[in-house]
Amino acid sequence: MLSEITKYISIFSIALLISSSASFAEDKGAYFQEWDETAQRGFVSTSVVMAITIASQVDKELTHCIDDWYGEGETRRAQQDQVLEIIRSRQAYQPNAVLLAIIQKACGKFPER
Repeated sequence: MLSEITKYISIFSIALLISSSASFAEDKGAYFQEWDETAQRGFVSTSVVMAITIASQVDKELTHCIDDWYGEGETRRAQQDQVLEIIRSRQAYQPNAVLLAIIQKACGKFPER
């Protein structure tokens, strides 16, 4: 049986797949560059909120770390800029996978249950 975290990650991945108008399998991250900046920032914000929501179910410290890392106001905009630049430089990978790697580098991996 799948662990709870695997279920949450699966739900997270499905939500991202449904929200995309392009196929992740076909061109991975290249399609993301065609979106306007507002849509790209919205993707990052929505994905971070989803990561915080998942973390809140398994690890409160991870939840706080992600929230602190993402920040507010100018800090948040700077984080979005950094994330978008990394996604641009890693077009061979799915944007959601790149963002998850960035979050895990900053705050650690999601624990398995």
